[in-house]
Amino acid sequence: MRQAYSVLVGFIVALLLYLLMAVTFGIINYANIMNIGRLGYDITHYLIVAVAAFFAAKKAADKGWLVGLFLAFVLAALSLVIHWSFGEPLSAQLLRSVLTLVVGSIAGMFGVNI
Repeated sequence: MRQAYSVLVGFIVALLLYLLMAVTFGIINYANIMNIGRLGYDITHYLIVAVAAFFAAKKAADKGWLVGLFLAFVLAALSLVIHWSFGEPLSAQLLRSVLTLVVGSIAGMFGVNI
């Protein structure tokens, strides 16, 4: 039960960070300060997954890799559906989903041990 609550907390943290990212990148793009490419969005996505998995694993206090992996799976599935609905090829998104799972699992391990 504690792990499920931790995953929910991590998901809420991720949603808040995605909202902050959207506002920040929107202001940057609107003001023409710089052009943020796909790599910038991907790096930010992985950082958000890592921070959310870290907080979720810290909240769970055990099985951090599993909590991080499950949270990353939820976020990767959500990202996969969103990108697929916009017409992006599924093969390109699958590699990003696998990297998301790896980042979430490693961040979960750090969250428990730090």
